[in-house]
Amino acid sequence: MFTASNLTANKTLEFRNAGTGTGLTNTGAVGRLIAFNGTVNDDWRTNRDFGKNKNMGTLRILTVSPKITGTYSFQASGDGYPSSNNQFVNVSGTFCID
Repeated sequence: MFTASNLTANKTLEFRNAGTGTGLTNTGAVGRLIAFNGTVNDDWRTNRDFGKNKNMGTLRILTVSPKITGTYSFQASGDGYPSSNNQFVNVSGTFCID
């Protein structure tokens, strides 16, 4: 997730945020991974307490026309609710939006 003003070819953004609940910044992005296991789901985010005010990875926008393409690599943390066992995940890959 990032603001529309950052949709520029050959641009690199950091996955960082001022803190949980503050929304997106103009200079960075927020990464989120959601996993489903039956009816239970958990999520990991770069802007949880662990990632507060830290660079948690990068989002690289390669092209914006005719398709939006790029790469991403970030570290995210989760609170493990309801068991409160903190979790950590490394996520990376490529994307293409037609």
